[in-house]
Amino acid sequence: MTDQENAVEFRQTFLSLFPTLFSFANSLVTDKIAVKNIVWTSFILLWNKWTDLDSELNRKAFLYITIRNSCIAYSPTGNAGLGKIPTGNLPDEIAKELMDFARDFLLSQHPPEQA
Repeated sequence: MTDQENAVEFRQTFLSLFPTLFSFANSLVTDKIAVKNIVWTSFILLWNKWTDLDSELNRKAFLYITIRNSCIAYSPTGNAGLGKIPTGNLPDEIAKELMDFARDFLLSQHPPEQA
């Protein structure tokens, strides 16, 4: 597969799994911004290993294990919700689209309060 084909397949995986993985992580960590960042970072780690993990099952297992471990290591007094969000070597246009999707999903789960 070409890099572009891998990026398109990664995008599809992200869009289909992000909501479920967000819910999974949110069952372990209650801070929704930290959860979004944990799930996002786990996907970037997956992207960096994309060609090494050659099946959908291996990729899903990698994500669940990485997210579980990150949630266990999460400290509410740490800075999990702060700082620059990594994008690895993901193409810029796909990184932006997926960050927007993650932001919109987070807002749909916790809409801003009306004044």
